[in-house]
Amino acid sequence: MSRWFRLYDDVINDPKILMLPEGLRWIWIAMLCIASKNNGTLPSTDVVAVSLRIKRPKAAEYITKLVAAGLIDNDGGKFSPHNWNGRQYKSDVSTERVKRFRETRRNVSPNVSETAPESDSETDQSNDDEDARTRGPLLGQTAQDLAEQLLMIAGHDPRAWPPGWCGAAMRIQTWLSNGWHPEIIVMVSKAVMTRKHDGPPSTVQYFEKAIASVVAKQNAPLPKVEVSFQQIVKAKHNGTQRESLGQVAERFIQSGLTFGERPRGLRLEESESPVRLIPKG
Repeated sequence: MSRWFRLYDDVINDPKILMLPEGLRWIWIAMLCIASKNNGTLPSTDVVAVSLRIKRPKAAEYITKLVAAGLIDNDGGKFSPHNWNGRQYKSDVSTERVKRFRETRRNVSPNVSETAPESDSETDQSNDDEDARTRGPLLGQTAQDLAEQLLMIAGHDPRAWPPGWCGAAMRIQTWLSNGWHPEIIVMVSKAVMTRKHDGPPSTVQYFEKAIASVVAKQNAPLPKVEVSFQQIVKAKHNGTQRESLGQVAERFIQSGLTFGERPRGLRLEESESPVRLIPKG
């Protein structure tokens, strides 16, 4: 069964759309059609691929690019057009709207226009436009390169991105924006995979906790080191302070005391043997 969905005419001025390659703009419209047939969410990548008449890896690539552009939201692996529920509300069901319009016609003047009124708030659209102008690039090349590198580290084929990895580049961009260094991201991811033996991770978030732990340790403040110098303590024995021989000699020199003249009758004899005193003979 065919159905209608709401598309605003100002979409041609939406910065998100204007930054897309021309071919990808049509893919986005096609994604809206697919989501409309699936109650506002995208079905599996296989179904999307069949609907677009393309191969599965190409469908996954398109979804990844539209997620990066902010036109498709990834809610835990569940993909849907951005703000779909806000724009495609239930009052858009034509049966109810036509019924209300016909009831209104019975009570209005013949001069009143018979066009069914449309009313909607443009707040969401304005906010999206303002965000696109102020936040700068949504996705950097570093994040895209890291996403592919981590995909291969995880053991996946980069030619066939799994659905859970479609928003990996955007998640990695969040890591980078929070100061996570690319080398740490790669190093920790490799270390995590050495301990995993039950198949490739289904999402890039599998590495997140381990990376966050290492980043926290890297950013932790360094310990404070206090250097204390040893103090010289003078001990007293029986109330008298003990001094070293050098201290005693220094004290005698400073006080001017001497040991007097050398005793008479004694002389020094020099030899290779230790010095000794002998009587004068």
